[in-house]
Amino acid sequence: MNKKNLRSIILTSIITLLPIIAGLILWDKLPDRMPVHWGINGEPDGWASKGFAVFGLPLILMVIQIICSVIEYTVSRNTEQNKKVLELVIWAVPVISIIANAYIYMNALGHKTFEIQRTIPLLLGFFFVILGNYLPKITQNRTLGIKIKWTLNSEENWFATHRFGGKMWVISGILLMLSVLLPTAVIPIVQLCVIALAAFVPMIYSYIYSKKH
Repeated sequence: MNKKNLRSIILTSIITLLPIIAGLILWDKLPDRMPVHWGINGEPDGWASKGFAVFGLPLILMVIQIICSVIEYTVSRNTEQNKKVLELVIWAVPVISIIANAYIYMNALGHKTFEIQRTIPLLLGFFFVILGNYLPKITQNRTLGIKIKWTLNSEENWFATHRFGGKMWVISGILLMLSVLLPTAVIPIVQLCVIALAAFVPMIYSYIYSKKH
């Protein structure tokens, strides 16, 4: 691992921990027990102490960030990956940390401007669109992309599947973002169906491609 990659890990880890500073600033205003997880109906179904919400969650995400970064920067085939693809993977956890903890703090303080049932599909859809654009640029490896039997056994199958999968993910992302216009009760069902299609249709395509070639 070179110095540039090490600096990237340090920077993204620091950003992942930034919500702790916000939590300390808001400490006296935050309740002792805070909701940290919500069900598909939008109601809190998971609670944590203020200390765990402020310190524990960012620290857990930081550990995940470091592990993922080290894997992506040290696996030999990943050093050949498109740099923008690697950056997208490395910056995913810091972004999630900022957004997730901001929502937790806002909810704990009674600021419920954003409905989580509509916020998550928007963010997830945006992520799908971005990832879908970069999916065709991922070279064959065992840590990134659509890693199944047929793509790993054939580089031609890998690139064909990822070109198709990229289009599928962009369409899925747009559908996820549009789903926020539907009634709240329907959004989780649509969200699950779209994600399932984005996950399994490229796999089916890969299998069919392997049989034809």
